[in-house]
Amino acid sequence: MTTLLMPCAGRSSRFPDMRPKWLLTHPDGRLMVDKALEGCRTDRFDRIVFVIVKAHDDEFEASLILRQAFARFGDRLHIVTLPEFTSGQAETVCQALTAISITGPVLIKDSDNYLAWNDKEDVTNFVVVGNLNRLRDTKNVAAKSYVMLDKNGIVQDIVEKRIISGTFCAGAYQFASAQAFQDAFKDMSGNVELEKETYVSHVIAWMMARQGQIFRGYEATDYEDWGTLREWRVRQKRFSTLFCDLDGVLVKNVGQYGSRRWENSLDPITENFQVLQKAHNNGAQIVIVTARGDEFRPRIVALLQAHGIIPHAVLTNCHHSHRVMINDYATTNPYPSCSAVSIPRETPLAPYLQDYIHEP
Repeated sequence: MTTLLMPCAGRSSRFPDMRPKWLLTHPDGRLMVDKALEGCRTDRFDRIVFVIVKAHDDEFEASLILRQAFARFGDRLHIVTLPEFTSGQAETVCQALTAISITGPVLIKDSDNYLAWNDKEDVTNFVVVGNLNRLRDTKNVAAKSYVMLDKNGIVQDIVEKRIISGTFCAGAYQFASAQAFQDAFKDMSGNVELEKETYVSHVIAWMMARQGQIFRGYEATDYEDWGTLREWRVRQKRFSTLFCDLDGVLVKNVGQYGSRRWENSLDPITENFQVLQKAHNNGAQIVIVTARGDEFRPRIVALLQAHGIIPHAVLTNCHHSHRVMINDYATTNPYPSCSAVSIPRETPLAPYLQDYIHEP
């Protein structure tokens, strides 16, 4: 029986005054923990286990939320609730494996990043790794664990918080035997003074050095880290909803009457369409607002699509007047939770949207 295990029992101290980070809502409406599984082949696992702590269950209804969010897993879904916080991820995993008597291969996946790799349904020991030369947008590099691989992709060394190569642990670790992980952790605990926080990488290093176990490195094809609040905020920003006026911003301004009017004029400002397309490609929702009537909607949508933009909505018949956005704010969506950009008519849009059009 194969198991995917996701530890969600950390204190989440880098996300103060809010829910545990894995329970935060991604801009697309799904939980961070759900997005963290998006790149995994969940269909290949017999059991999918989330490990939480009682304090989070009592305060935030964590187990109820997980059952609702992952109802699609049916009988494969298991939730382990630990009574107390542990010394670190490795102890969390060990307690969970013991709690529901997990045997066979187990894949441990971090709950605070997106990760994809060429999953060959391998049931042996492996670590999914990221290459800093290929994943150039990787942040917070000093806080990661790193591996040395030989020419055959075999892990030669693995360390925490020390850059020994350009290859880092990307957040997925598979063990051919859950029992082997438990035995190694207990062996470590009885023979050395464990560090303040014990990571899965420490267990791997012990298994390689003391038991002669072999781990292969599989390279990530895509990776996105949300381990700190700053990284999560950057992700949220990319998925902003942009309300954009049509006349004077995306097309040459005309009115309802005259020789050039709504009926016969839809002349695009190409430069601004290109800017909006970049924001759209980065994840932003585009809502077009216009005073033009609803009968012009098909032509407006066709123009947007011709420039590579699928609009979330087109709001027609808007007043030809001042427009105000009203939105609430909280720690999870901090002040200011909305903003406004006023540009001179038919001028370049790019200087005002730099936060949304940078390459992710």
